[in-house]
Amino acid sequence: MRQRPANTDDDIHLMLQVKRCDHQAFDELDHKYRPIVRNFLARLKCPTDVLDDLTEEVFARVWEHRRRFRGDSTIKTYLCGIARNVLADELKRLPKQIATSRARSLECRLKRSNGLSEPEANVHIAEITEAMEQAMFQLTAEQRQAVELVHRKGISLQEAAQHAGCLIRAFESRLCRAYRRLRQLLRSMEP
Repeated sequence: MRQRPANTDDDIHLMLQVKRCDHQAFDELDHKYRPIVRNFLARLKCPTDVLDDLTEEVFARVWEHRRRFRGDSTIKTYLCGIARNVLADELKRLPKQIATSRARSLECRLKRSNGLSEPEANVHIAEITEAMEQAMFQLTAEQRQAVELVHRKGISLQEAAQHAGCLIRAFESRLCRAYRRLRQLLRSMEP
């Protein structure tokens, strides 16, 4: 049987203190593991503009679900599992953020062009829709497939990964890269 390093037992003890609502133990855990969790998310190709927010969310979930900790794995494994779930949740929300950003851009365009008639406004909407379609076609085939499976067809990440013939982690990474590329492309198309 493989033995755990000594500091692993100390960290599990620390987490057990957190489980009992010990704020000082939580601060110590946060201080020790925040850089590790942040680096782990970065290696999973987490979008850099949300990296710190997602790292914060990991520790918020640790505190929120502290009573569920059983000590079956190392703290690093436990935290990285939570980080993976946080990133997956963010990837599910990302298309909505892109759509909201596009809608705000449209609203700004319409406000700038005071007094547009309805046909003119429809032309602007069509231009934005076209920009999104153009951006989609500039993605790689795998990235385009990932976006279409998850957000146009609405299937789960696990089902989409099976359909794409890859592991869920690889699929999540592919989807993350697709979103990052879409954001870059759409920003470059703005007037």
